[in-house]
Amino acid sequence: MTKAQAFLEWLYGADGGDSAQRPHLVVAWAKGLTDDDGALFWEVVTRAWSGFDAIPHEDFADLFKRFVDTSPSNELPANLTVYRGQDADAPKGLSWTLDRKVAATFARGHRNIRNPSPTIIEMEIEPEHIAFVCKDRDEAEVVLLHLPD
Repeated sequence: MTKAQAFLEWLYGADGGDSAQRPHLVVAWAKGLTDDDGALFWEVVTRAWSGFDAIPHEDFADLFKRFVDTSPSNELPANLTVYRGQDADAPKGLSWTLDRKVAATFARGHRNIRNPSPTIIEMEIEPEHIAFVCKDRDEAEVVLLHLPD
């Protein structure tokens, strides 16, 4: 079993956390990695990301910056239009989508939490600003390397 597999087994096991706790557990784990552990970091994050809620975006942006040299490659065209559905008063996060309809569903809310002021944000971005593509849930999700302004 690899280090990534062992950590993920723990994360999703009885001693790990729920979807709101998992991202914080991954951040705490990743802060203990060495700078040479980039491949391990990305393997865990790309496999666990779709199971996260209540993501500490600033912490992940810092970790993405730390491990940027080993970030996964993605086969995306130049000049992408990405969308984010969220509450108008919430700060922008790292998770975006290539599908406006998916953003519209997140604008209304997610997992029985409704947004009082739903909005869809649209942005043009180059592929080098994308950390990875998450294909787990048919959401056409792209995760940015940095928090947008």
